[in-house]
Amino acid sequence: MMLLRKANQQSILLLTLIVTFFATTAFAVEGVNECALLREKIAENIGKLSLDEPQEKIFESPGIEVEWLNKQEAIITKIYPEARFAFDSEKLSLVDLEDQILATVNGKEVGQMSAEEFDAEWSKEKIEIEVEGSDTNYSLERQEIISYPVFVSLDMDRISKIDSKNSSFNARFRSKLHWTDNRLRELFHQILSDAGFDKNEGPISCDVKKSFLQEVGYFFPEIRIPQFSSTEKPDFTFITVEYFPPSWFEDDEDTEADKTKNGDITLSYAVDFDGTITDTFSLQKFPFDTQTLWIKVYPKSRALGGEFLDLTMSELGDTHLYEDTINLANPEWNLIDTYQEYGHYYYTELDVRNPFMKFVYEFERKPNYYVYKIYLPILFLLIVSWSVFWINPDDLESRSTVSIVCFLSLIAYNFVIDQDLPRVGYLTLMDRSILISYLFSALPTIESVFVKFACERGRANLAKRTDKEFRIYFLPSILFAMLALFIEFDVVTLPD
Repeated sequence: MMLLRKANQQSILLLTLIVTFFATTAFAVEGVNECALLREKIAENIGKLSLDEPQEKIFESPGIEVEWLNKQEAIITKIYPEARFAFDSEKLSLVDLEDQILATVNGKEVGQMSAEEFDAEWSKEKIEIEVEGSDTNYSLERQEIISYPVFVSLDMDRISKIDSKNSSFNARFRSKLHWTDNRLRELFHQILSDAGFDKNEGPISCDVKKSFLQEVGYFFPEIRIPQFSSTEKPDFTFITVEYFPPSWFEDDEDTEADKTKNGDITLSYAVDFDGTITDTFSLQKFPFDTQTLWIKVYPKSRALGGEFLDLTMSELGDTHLYEDTINLANPEWNLIDTYQEYGHYYYTELDVRNPFMKFVYEFERKPNYYVYKIYLPILFLLIVSWSVFWINPDDLESRSTVSIVCFLSLIAYNFVIDQDLPRVGYLTLMDRSILISYLFSALPTIESVFVKFACERGRANLAKRTDKEFRIYFLPSILFAMLALFIEFDVVTLPD
């Protein structure tokens, strides 16, 4: 099955990364510097083997990749930028299909199919699909896809200074790229043959300087992170080239036949990032909000002619994401989830879609600071305002002094909160809480003027009765208003 082949490929690349991490430049053949010979061979064969261009991978696909889940579900994991309708040149609506669950394939319900039956339908020349929650029918046809697969992993070391006001956060992480180039495998075969050895010698690992590869014109993929800014430009010095002989794959039944015959070759390098990531924060529920922080990784340049760098998550990247949920501690936030997504953005100048990888970190704010420093003091001030209803209705000066001081204190608290928030075009939960507190802080002043007026008109009983009702209903009204607000923002949920 295609899913098993994909998993096997990633397993081999995971092994490659582990070997690379611990390896230094190694000579498999005694007395022969294979790495120096490799550099010579690369320089000699740049034009002959087209090493100045990325190695392409050509395959047939309906333009969509799916993952079969154990629950008899198939989820769309990737849409290739060149995916098209079967009878129309118009590109698919990527927004409608990405990360959706397939409902039907060729008129058959996916939930009633086995994995083998699904693969049989998915292998057909023309495919019609529907996704759950939509009546739209998409007609696809298998087409030739030309891509350059590049596996990406991101090891997040630290996320700090999550700044709500500037919608940014500081991050320190290592991004690692690895890919295959079987044209270099031919060069290793030549080196081993010239030294009197066969292609089963190895493995061989060489660190080749980036500057050398740039000088001779060898193509290697690079990434960019537009959100990232730092005083130092992230860069790397070496690209590790590793050759794995055919003997490494003899016992693996799922290995491609070409590898068991000729071996495999991988290239990799790592770049360290330490700086600021700008993002867009959603602050409606502040300070009980959850922020989705993401790092988008784009290819640095796009090959023309319909080919594209196909960024894919490596198994090592999956491991890092899992570890991040354990290791990324933050005094103000709780990390609740990490995951990665594959997506595209439209490049208007070339009328093409460029792929990107999005690494997502979901943080939940710890609201204790705001509860103890903002909400509780506001409640205490409102209780103080409530106390005016026990003062003699005829003593307007004392009553107004207490209520006005409380009102001005609330305004001062609003200035404190504004220092931590950007000027957004909507009211946050905190903003609405402050507005409610303004209303209830102003009511005692208005009520005091009313009862004073009643006393002067000889209606002292009305004044006392009004004070009594405010003493009973004032605080419950505040609590009810706040509870309704918290329910509206899903901070508090009612039992079913």
